Parts: sequence; C-alpha cells; structure tokens
Amino acid sequence: KLMDNISNLIPYITLATISGFINAFIAWQKLEKRCRYLLFYQPLKTFIFWVWLLIQILIPAVFFWFMVIEACAEKPSLNFQLITDVLVYGIFFQLFSDTTETLGITPVNIIIPLNWFDRFFYDKLKGKERAKISKFWNDLKQELKKLPDLSLGLDYLKDDYFDEIFFNQNVQEYQYFQNQLAAIKQQNDITLQSKELVSTCFKGIIPRQDLPEVLKQFNLPQNFIDEYFK
Repeated sequence: KLMDNISNLIPYITLATISGFINAFIAWQKLEKRCRYLLFYQPLKTFIFWVWLLIQILIPAVFFWFMVIEACAEKPSLNFQLITDVLVYGIFFQLFSDTTETLGITPVNIIIPLNWFDRFFYDKLKGKERAKISKFWNDLKQELKKLPDLSLGLDYLKDDYFDEIFFNQNVQEYQYFQNQLAAIKQQNDITLQSKELVSTCFKGIIPRQDLPEVLKQFNLPQNFIDEYFK
C-alpha cells in the first residue's frame, strides 16, 4: 500500500521538479548576463554554483508541491492543463512568488531567500576573480605598449566592433566610443594610448566572450591570449 501511494505521487513529484528546472534555467540565463564582464567566469568549476543551482530548483519545486498537492483536498488530475500550468508556473515563478505574501498565501515573500543567495553567489564570484582580472588588465596594458602601434586594433573597434547598429537607438553612447577611439588614435604616446584604451573601451564594455577576438585584431601575441582565455 505504501508503494502504491509512492507510485501515485511520482508524477506530481516529477512535475514539481520540472517546474524547478525551468526556474533554474531562467535564473542561469540571468546570471550569465549579469556575469558577462567577469572575464574568467567558470561557474561549473565552482562548488557554490552547484549549491546555487540546487536552491533554484528546490524552492520552486517545494512551493509547487505545497500549493498543488499539500494544500488541496484532492490531488489535481494529471492532464494537459496541469502540465501547461506547471510550465507557466516555472517560467513566471519569480514574478508569481512576489505576490504570495500580499495574497496571504505564505507568511513571507519566498523570493527573498533566492534574491539573497543570488547576491551572495555573485559577490563570491567577483571576490574570487578580482585579483586575476586586475592582473589581466595590467598585463594587457604592458603588452599593448610593446606593439609598434595600435592602429589596426583601433580601426577594428571604430569601424567594425563598435558598429552603430549594435547600439540600437543609443546614438549618444555610440558617438561616445567613436570620440574616445578617435582621441586615443591621435595620442602620440603609446603608453597613454594603452591606458586610455583599456580604461575607457575595454573594462566593463567588452564582454568576456568577445575579448579574445578583439585582442587578436591588435596583433597581440597568441601565447598571451591563450594564457588567459584557453
């Protein structure tokens, strides 16, 4: 009889878990976007990432179980409508959970622990990378100073990478980068050029996935690029 009860619950446990996985996937996409300027971001190699991922799965799954299974006098029918509800719930979980406290469904806003752990995890990632990122920017300036000139890379940024179409309708931001690159190109001192280039057009501007290709356009040594991005 116990096994029969467990087997009857397996479909509902599966649906609850699916809702958690959907939320975790959406949360991961947001995290990827947030961490695009952490140059050496490799979450799969970080233990705390797996804890973060487990929490992103468990909280929505447990809440779904509480709302749909425990709080209902009768378990809902396993049909297409329930599956659709699970998908919608998983996709909009964080938006939905903001209203649970207001509606009196739960005594606290259940999104609070997720938000807190998001911030904690992000701060840990930043702290772990801070020294390596600082070293990279310093090493990059030193490597740029060794080049005969920066014209090839500056032209690539001006004519191709900082293309107007990618700024959508933010003409002011596009013009800012064009002006910065033009001013850097007019500098006669390559030390100043390197410093200005890194501080105004690289840091917090070019995401990690683009950096290796951008660095190649300056004809930087391949071994320097590989040291950090291979």
